[in-house]
Amino acid sequence: MWELSTRVPLIIRAPWIKNSPKRTNALVELVDLYRTVLDLVDLEIPSDDTWQLDGVSLRPLLEGKTHKVKDMALSMYPRCVHIGMPIWGARGIPGGEDNSCLNIERTEFTWMGYTMRTDRYRYTEWVAWNGTTLSPIWDNVTARELYDHKNDTGEWTNPDRFENVNLVNVVDVALVEELSSLLRESFGT
Repeated sequence: MWELSTRVPLIIRAPWIKNSPKRTNALVELVDLYRTVLDLVDLEIPSDDTWQLDGVSLRPLLEGKTHKVKDMALSMYPRCVHIGMPIWGARGIPGGEDNSCLNIERTEFTWMGYTMRTDRYRYTEWVAWNGTTLSPIWDNVTARELYDHKNDTGEWTNPDRFENVNLVNVVDVALVEELSSLLRESFGT
């Protein structure tokens, strides 16, 4: 749930947009692609009320009209307990199986990590998972993480440099509460 693992290459080519910025540090998500493609080819977004369409169009970024289209990017990732392992994993096990959920049914997940990246912070909560309802048990938070990217210039010589010290227990409690509330609201609780 750290910076390096939540990033993927995202390249959008729209040659009909002149003077498009070559790069951006804007927060975007893959869920934004559907709306972006529809917007770029001038198709209307379906107005079917039976399903919710997430994401925003990235066209304003591509046209250079703005440097920001959203306040945060969201990710989630499961963790699982394995037989004979400590409750929170055991680093260094061959194959990286310390608490991976590879080949595990989602009904058997132990926790779900919910993370939010803002311009400045990455905030994560590891929440117990209800395999029956396939939903988080927000009253059972196993761990919290907070990392400050204030001086992060985006240089990728050490991509995890700003996520080496968990600040959740040393910052103002009000900041953690604010970020927790925003995270939970963003994930629909």
